[in-house]
Amino acid sequence: MATHALSPTTVTGYRGGLYEWLTTTDHKKIGILYLISSFTFFENEGSKRALMKSGYREIGVEREHIWRDGRWHDTWLAEVMRADWEKEQTG
Repeated sequence: MATHALSPTTVTGYRGGLYEWLTTTDHKKIGILYLISSFTFFENEGSKRALMKSGYREIGVEREHIWRDGRWHDTWLAEVMRADWEKEQTG
């Protein structure tokens, strides 16, 4: 079985950008990685469950936030902080 190391020369496209973010020493990018937030449509229970299982916590609901399919939709907001995520990984 061969192993394939990630490097800037072997990773292209979207994954290349992800590699750059995960391996950066740029203090501005590191500051951004301190907190990751996400949102999904309020009605999308599957996505909400997946985010919660991944360590995100609910921070709120934006009422009538996105216009789609001829009507306004609420969005469910979630976030995970780096310290909380790291604590979950070790314990």
